[in-house]
Amino acid sequence: MTTSEGSTGSSPAATASSLPPAAIELAMRMYNAAREGDLELLQQAVLAGLPPNMTNEKGDTLLMLAAYYGHAELVKFLIQHGADPNRLNDRLQSPLAGAVFKKEEDVIEV
Repeated sequence: MTTSEGSTGSSPAATASSLPPAAIELAMRMYNAAREGDLELLQQAVLAGLPPNMTNEKGDTLLMLAAYYGHAELVKFLIQHGADPNRLNDRLQSPLAGAVFKKEEDVIEV
């Protein structure tokens, strides 16, 4: 996983094994927050400096996870704060493709 803005996730700047346990725990909390639609937690984190394009080991961004799980308000917030809606994961899937696959109409309209 990586938090660098330029990394795609396929060749991360730092592997999970090279990161301190606290960093891994924080990253997992953020990815889970995106899956669960925890807008408040991610607002606090992004406004405090968490990169909105943070990417996991599969190339999934916070936006990809939020879109796939149908959290339209979180998707809107992440895009407004710099998340790239065109960024592809390691399987060359976009956040929009995930929302379409899951038939998440509210996300598709964002």
